[in-house]
Amino acid sequence: MATKVQYQKAYRKEKEATKNMQSVISDKQLYIEELERTIANLGKEIVQEDKSLAQELKEARRLLDNKDAEIEDIKKKLILKTEECERLKSRLNKTSQNSSKPPSTDGLKKKVYNSRIKTGKSEGGQVGHKGVTASYVETPDTIIEKKVEKCSCGGHVICSEKYKKKQIIDIEVKRVVTEERAYSGMCSTCGKKNDGVFSTQSSARIQYGPELKSFIALLSVEGFVPLEKIVELVQQVTKKALTPSKGTVSNIIKELAFSSKEAFNGLKEHVKTSSVLYADETSVRLNGKGLWVHVVSTPTIDILEASTTRGFDAILEMGILPGYTGVLMCDHFAMYNKLTEAIHARCNAHILREAKALYEIHKRSEIGELLTFLSEMNQWVKQQKQTKTEASPDEVETILSTYEGILTRWKTAHDIDYKSNERPRKVDNPFHPEKLLVERLLKFQEEHMRFVTNFNVSFDNNMAERAIRMTKTKMKVSGCFRSENGLSQFFILRSLVQTAKKNGQNYYELFKETFSKHKIIEPTP
Repeated sequence: MATKVQYQKAYRKEKEATKNMQSVISDKQLYIEELERTIANLGKEIVQEDKSLAQELKEARRLLDNKDAEIEDIKKKLILKTEECERLKSRLNKTSQNSSKPPSTDGLKKKVYNSRIKTGKSEGGQVGHKGVTASYVETPDTIIEKKVEKCSCGGHVICSEKYKKKQIIDIEVKRVVTEERAYSGMCSTCGKKNDGVFSTQSSARIQYGPELKSFIALLSVEGFVPLEKIVELVQQVTKKALTPSKGTVSNIIKELAFSSKEAFNGLKEHVKTSSVLYADETSVRLNGKGLWVHVVSTPTIDILEASTTRGFDAILEMGILPGYTGVLMCDHFAMYNKLTEAIHARCNAHILREAKALYEIHKRSEIGELLTFLSEMNQWVKQQKQTKTEASPDEVETILSTYEGILTRWKTAHDIDYKSNERPRKVDNPFHPEKLLVERLLKFQEEHMRFVTNFNVSFDNNMAERAIRMTKTKMKVSGCFRSENGLSQFFILRSLVQTAKKNGQNYYELFKETFSKHKIIEPTP
């Protein structure tokens, strides 16, 4: 049986154990509380970290979005710069052969393209062609006999009547002065006084004759020689026997233009009767201001007139094309569309140049097909003209159908590329120039094929362009015109000179005839 002491020991042990247990429990409670505080702090840190990470993520996403926007902006700028580069390259690649630029802009390294179809013939003159060579003059002005009088042995040489001949052909420039003397006298029958009358060419005390005046006009109008140079040339070739002033030269040209005005107006009326007219225009300068020269041509007549405007008012001033009902060959300048009474034909040389430029850029097979077709049709019409005056209805239908088919296929292929490269502005689309050309050709099919349906019409407008070409030569020499009167006089005389050339006439002789029939202006001191 347990004693009291044992119970007390057991109680003390239990109490000690309980106390230890309570101490352990208390320590655990403190540990738990500390752990809970640690967890709470960690939770706060995690939340704070989450917020920080969320903020950083948000900022990263914002930066990424900005970078994406910047990248898209850079892509757009790169596309625009690439397109600009392509446009500039295409502009640099344009020459007089594939655009409307003049040949003078081609530079020294220009490429010469020949659009003519090879015939297989060798270069140079062909067998059977008519040659041109100098011929002996039957009545020479001077004869120099080369006879040997003495032999090398010392004997006398007796020459036969036979001889070999050579001729030296040259010109001589010398002053020729004709003096007219008018006398007065009394009639032996009635006693009336009679005075001698000078010819119409002798109205002034001293004046220049038609030969010299025609030569001076020739230098100015056909040679485009400036007034000072004309004065110098006359002095040099006559060894200063003649010394006209610039004022005299100017008056001579003025006189010839005034005397030719009636003939010029007659040509303007006559040209209206032609069944086909060729029209074009180009720019000139008058004392730094821009003006326009308009030309109307036929195979036998050229009419050139200057105007302050390029538009329809200039056509009205010229007075030839309004009311004209024949065939008018021109380019696509909108002003010509107002001439609704005329039957229009359009220049295909312009189309060849534009299409060639587009083909070099896009390499589209349909454009190459069009170039080949137009060149072949030009040759075909030239061959047909040798044997007949017009194409048969079946031939015309086949040609027009083929032409329309080429344009339709081209339009279909182009539309695909155009839609895939759409831009806010149409002009920024790299296929926009091609769009304008193909739609224009589809709209004016009949007018571009006029040379097929009417053999009197040319393939191109070169007749008018050739007529106006010398205007640019004049501009290169003189820079610009100095007066409106000088401008008007020049184009009156150019019209007459070019018309005379087309009709095989000697315009120098025409000048002389004109001067001989009209009063002569006195030399200006």
